[in-house]
Amino acid sequence: ATFMAKPFAEQAGSGMHIHVSVNDGDDSNIFASDDPEGTPALRHAIGGMIGTVGDAFALFAPHANSYRRFKANSYAPVAPTWGVNNRTVSFRIPAGPPPSRHVEHRACGADANPYLAVAAVFAGMHHGMTNTIDPGAAELVRSGRSLPRIGADARLSGDALRRYVQHREARRAGPLFRCRPDAGLRLVPAQRMNISQIPVAVQNNLFPSRHY
Repeated sequence: ATFMAKPFAEQAGSGMHIHVSVNDGDDSNIFASDDPEGTPALRHAIGGMIGTVGDAFALFAPHANSYRRFKANSYAPVAPTWGVNNRTVSFRIPAGPPPSRHVEHRACGADANPYLAVAAVFAGMHHGMTNTIDPGAAELVRSGRSLPRIGADARLSGDALRRYVQHREARRAGPLFRCRPDAGLRLVPAQRMNISQIPVAVQNNLFPSRHY
């Protein structure tokens, strides 16, 4: 068994999808709506996650192997998009009855630290809901539009994380999980390599001894 995000090059990788809804003081889901796209609060939460996913990406994909999972024409997301019941986007609103309305964050690999990843997800949602950030139009299908890539370069993710830990939303989320928002910076040196030159077989041998 392994928690590697992409242990076999010829097979699908392993993600850690995070499903989130928010209840108010009366224990009612504030995202619940007859509209499949949910309430404005849900869309604002998605807007915040879209706005912070790039800078927090090293928390969602913390190891060199993580970046092999992000392939075009697969079910791993490769752009900061959202949609309703669309399994090609980064932020999916699953189909279901109105009370179950929620968002599925699909960027994390199975190798992510769940505490840091969930803290980053909450920080992004809080950022969007506080600042009423518009996520833009939902993706109905894999559109082929020219969009910013996510998961394209491990080295860029490490640089972005250094900026992210200074973000006030990241520092607000840290105390919720009794963790420092800069804890993920310890993972950055592992990303300072060109992963395209590292055979998967070599990663299979190194991953357990280096990370467990």
